[in-house]
Amino acid sequence: MPDAPALSADFLDANFSFTVPIGVIGQNVHVAWVNSLALKKLGIDENTQNPPGGTIVKDKNGKPTGQLLERMVVRLLPPRGIDQGFDEVYESCKIQWRYYSSVGLTTVTDLLYVGTETKDKALKKLADSKDCPVRLAIYNREHAKEGYDGESVSTSPATVNVSAGEKYKTSDRIGNYNGRLWVAGIKLMADGSPHSGTMATREPYLFTPLTETLCFPKAPNYGKLNMENNTLLDTVKRFHLSGKQIAIHSQGERACEQVLKTYEKVCREYGENDRRHRMEHLGLVTKEQLARASQLNLALSFFVDHLRFYGLTFKTNILGDRVNRWAPLSEATKLGLTWTIHQDHPAFPGKANPFSNIRTAITRCTRDDPNTPYGPEYRVSIDEALKAYTINGAWQLHREKDLGSITVGKKADLIVLSKNPYKVDPFDLESINVIESFLEGRRNNFAVIRGIQNSNIAVLQSINYS
Repeated sequence: MPDAPALSADFLDANFSFTVPIGVIGQNVHVAWVNSLALKKLGIDENTQNPPGGTIVKDKNGKPTGQLLERMVVRLLPPRGIDQGFDEVYESCKIQWRYYSSVGLTTVTDLLYVGTETKDKALKKLADSKDCPVRLAIYNREHAKEGYDGESVSTSPATVNVSAGEKYKTSDRIGNYNGRLWVAGIKLMADGSPHSGTMATREPYLFTPLTETLCFPKAPNYGKLNMENNTLLDTVKRFHLSGKQIAIHSQGERACEQVLKTYEKVCREYGENDRRHRMEHLGLVTKEQLARASQLNLALSFFVDHLRFYGLTFKTNILGDRVNRWAPLSEATKLGLTWTIHQDHPAFPGKANPFSNIRTAITRCTRDDPNTPYGPEYRVSIDEALKAYTINGAWQLHREKDLGSITVGKKADLIVLSKNPYKVDPFDLESINVIESFLEGRRNNFAVIRGIQNSNIAVLQSINYS
């Protein structure tokens, strides 16, 4: 929104309140702004130092401006979310899961799960219910910690062969609960977002009126890495030796480089053992970096759908011509990588719509301009895009033996579509409706929740189409 005001503590004080603490959190949760009273309540002043992975933005005189970046934003949130009553949480989760089913999802993943006792219980009840509409794979949010003493953090495996109804005792809050709800791994954040100027790039961001309005760091701005190299290395070592699958948010080239070097060191020293460690988003990943990822058997998930909303803005105001190599899907295919695409709810302005995402992967155009592809050489076929949502997603979750394709012995996850995606014009893919959805051979009832689009529980990442 180019006509939006630039936010600051002074702006919030003058236009809203001096007497009520106010915090405005960016939709991507990588940036926030607070007023003066909120700064005081947070204990932030001229002498407050930046915590690891976070930034308190200050003016030339050292006074906090009210803008907070990356890990500092988490301080505005309740420690483990707001625990509402069980019935309210359960019904909200049930509605959300039924919505996912209505758009064709049978398995979703939450790549930054922050649980509460109430939410954990609600999810378990949903997973146990006869009319459970989808599965949920969870990646628990973790913060990096320097120092490694040779002790693993857990003896429980990262993944196990689970099936519906089987229970696993574990020290985790949810653990490998059953075939419909399980902890798949842990999540770390290597860098930030292109929307807040914190994605760690090799070339500086453009300096434009829009980046000024969005309060990007001062030019020349290259974004920032959230972790020191040794901190990330020590953290990955601990979880790798504990058998955990690790997923790391990696947007810019510098973040991708840091994560790849860390994975290379750990896998070379301790062995890969089919962990299928993940890299998430990969906006500006390079061809050379993708080649190295293929040597490590990494699981890559691209946020290509940024282009649908922001392709033109990225080009003219934020990244310039670099937008043309955003999420280079066809290069990942050439290198034999098993990749997926996702939409990252709730840090995303659109509905959870797999066919919108697939359209972007195939056309690389914005929603308003079908004649201007951004990096047409990186487009993929409908077949590759559907594989990203089916068998590739199952592989990334270590579930390819029972999910992801129509094969004897696998779960009967099926959907009935209004049109054949192989015969629909790519720009018309969003017109496809899901008529029926089946989880493990049981028809889901989702008619009453058509149109719901809020996403509180899960991040769209991998599903099973047929």
